[in-house]
Amino acid sequence: MTARIRTLVVSSDPDRRERWARDLADVDPDPLRCGGPRVSCALLSGGDCALLREADLALYDRDDYLPELARRISAGVRCAAVIVAEDGPARSLIHGRLAPRGGTFGCFGEIPGNPIP
Repeated sequence: MTARIRTLVVSSDPDRRERWARDLADVDPDPLRCGGPRVSCALLSGGDCALLREADLALYDRDDYLPELARRISAGVRCAAVIVAEDGPARSLIHGRLAPRGGTFGCFGEIPGNPIP
């Protein structure tokens, strides 16, 4: 039996947030959801985020991954992995290779049991 990975989907766009949550159903049938820092954010207020603390993987909408939020997360918020993504035709480099359209812009940490080489 595969261990369940607890996921968190963060986007101020409710349609995108729900679509991404549905896309993660094979990994987590009931992902946590957050409206993002433009709505309300304990991290940006200097506090702790219970949702991030509970998640093994956080999928952030690039539009909502604000610089101050990125600094707070990289400063030690407990979350195994953070992925920043966007919809659309964007392309980026990952480990020197072009990411697929709509690909990942950043990934930090590792998922338990699946260390990053």
